Amino acid sequence: MTVIERSYFIQYSEAKKRKQLHLQKSYFVLFIFLSLAFAMNAQRGGFPGQEGRGSGQANSPTQAPFVEYVDTFGVFYFHEDNPTQIYTVVDSSLSNFHRYDPAQQSLFAQANNGNIGSPTRPAFYESRYRQGFDVGLHQFDLYYIQPEDVRFYVLDKPYAKFRANIGNSQEDRMFQATFGRKFANGWHLNLDANSILQQSAWKFPNQQLSDRSLGIGLWHKAKSGRYDGFFTLTSNTTVADENGGIISPPPIDEAFTSPADAETILSGSGNTRHAHRTFGYTQYFKIRKRDSIPSNRREFTLSHQIQYRTSTYKYTDATGISDTFYYHSFLDDADERGLRFFLKHQAICNTFKLGTYRNSKATAETVKNQRDKVEFGFIHRLHFLDNEVEKFNLNNLFVTGRFDFRLKERIAVKSTAHYGLSGYNSGDYRISGDLFFDIGKIGQLSGKAVLQAYEPSFLQQQLIVTQGVVWENSFGKTTESSLSANYKLPALNLELGATYRLLDNYIYLQRIRVPDSKPGGVVSLNTPQAFEFKQLDGLPLSIVQFTAVQRLKLGAFRLNNLIGLQAHTTSVIRLPTWLSRHSVYVESKLFKSALKFQLGADLSMNAPYLADSYQALIGQFYLQSAAKTPFYPALDAFLNVNVKTVRVYVNAQNITHLLADKYYYNFYQTHNYPQLPFFISFGLDWVMRN
Repeated sequence: MTVIERSYFIQYSEAKKRKQLHLQKSYFVLFIFLSLAFAMNAQRGGFPGQEGRGSGQANSPTQAPFVEYVDTFGVFYFHEDNPTQIYTVVDSSLSNFHRYDPAQQSLFAQANNGNIGSPTRPAFYESRYRQGFDVGLHQFDLYYIQPEDVRFYVLDKPYAKFRANIGNSQEDRMFQATFGRKFANGWHLNLDANSILQQSAWKFPNQQLSDRSLGIGLWHKAKSGRYDGFFTLTSNTTVADENGGIISPPPIDEAFTSPADAETILSGSGNTRHAHRTFGYTQYFKIRKRDSIPSNRREFTLSHQIQYRTSTYKYTDATGISDTFYYHSFLDDADERGLRFFLKHQAICNTFKLGTYRNSKATAETVKNQRDKVEFGFIHRLHFLDNEVEKFNLNNLFVTGRFDFRLKERIAVKSTAHYGLSGYNSGDYRISGDLFFDIGKIGQLSGKAVLQAYEPSFLQQQLIVTQGVVWENSFGKTTESSLSANYKLPALNLELGATYRLLDNYIYLQRIRVPDSKPGGVVSLNTPQAFEFKQLDGLPLSIVQFTAVQRLKLGAFRLNNLIGLQAHTTSVIRLPTWLSRHSVYVESKLFKSALKFQLGADLSMNAPYLADSYQALIGQFYLQSAAKTPFYPALDAFLNVNVKTVRVYVNAQNITHLLADKYYYNFYQTHNYPQLPFFISFGLDWVMRN
């Protein structure tokens, strides 16, 4: 063996050892992830000591398609609905890192029921995307991984990310994990798992819950470059105890160990369980053969997706038959076993699309970027429903279209449309258009217009409780239009926005007092109440909204201010007239820039208003006129730290509760559901490459 051969052999052996070690590390990370993910999804039967109670439960880049982010790790991803539009993973930013609650991560915080993982609704009005049949139960959607949210990663080395958050005790925690890896012969695997556990006794009575989500994506890219296949599996489960809200908070002049001393409306057997599973396969076929030399020429694709979804919704209360005030009309068909709401929904969806696109040249921020995309297709869905009284099915057929266009990163247009051709949702439609215009030093201007019409949800039309009919309605389609504009001036770190919304045939839920059934019966404040959906027939509802964002920097000092204003024309929707979020902190580096940190405080406020209350049995927020939520300046203090690929935070939450007696348990986002008092949370985020 010559010197050259010996040198080559040594280099080859060392490279082979490094590759084997690299594979071992990757498989070890994958094994740990799968163990954690499946362990999380194996604990779906309820909480400790509650066996038998249940039965067999991050902002998408598509919401801001014209904004690209830069990060140091070089991890990219896309979604299966548009594999040629690549986004960058942001892993090292400290901005708002301490806001671990998903309800706190949108522009304006979502209102919840006083607990992380509990039902949410927007306090700053937002339109919901509608296409086809809708059950109408979305109170936990914020915590779920949907098939369209599954990320497919573009990377050469394994990528893993773990995040853990601990609340007031170890029983109150969150866990998030992501893993992505490229394998031989064009195979890629990615997994995401989220878990929210709120099981400690340091809560208002009967407030324990569990939200668990798992998303798996398997991508195969053919060597020819003409075929891509994507398999997705998502699993989401919520199990939640329901207390109906509190009757009164713990007395201020009496000692207590926790909020558990408060008295709640329900006695303790109300329980909600939602379970969702989705299996899907999407395939893309390029019509023209790929050149041996890469180019940015126009491509034409055929795509097909088949998807199966199954969802079960269940609410039970074994002792609820004695609570006539809270349930009332739901008790008409109750028996000695208590109350029960059950609905099973299954759907088979087939989607066919023909599209064409052209990519721009790769940039430092993205692997590839679409110059334009045109798409036309059909979607057919077959739905099966079981409400324990009857089983039936329905179907709908939609035609869809899409047009995206970019011009030298200065002008961008994105538009989508769909129309219901036949079936249950015949005549439903949605037209949406986004415009982005970069005018250099003057700033950036963007606008959005949406027009949609949709059938009422299934729950608004029909409700079966304990196998008895509570209501059957025949509402017309709701029509909703909105027009918004946004102006951003980077030189002043200023952003201004305005939105006008118009809703026709708006549907809302209200609670009505029912007089005594005896002759001469009267209505009083203590009279049992019933629920009903009503529609604003022929009376349009207008909503006007304004937002302003200002980010100031002065050396290491930072001051961020967000203000929102909104007004509406009728009393059948309840929104605060103003909301604001403010952050003041110091951002700097230590130890030769090896450690980056933020130290500061957050302040959130909104105007007093008649916030909605929540009916647990039907999972709906409803109008109430009993009391306004009081003004409450919610103050938090935080410390965020970043060292290479590790981030840590400590967050002291609801400091206001400690400052003055007048703020004692006055923090409400939902009527009768106070937020928790002062507590300290902390968390860790760890990114691993290679």
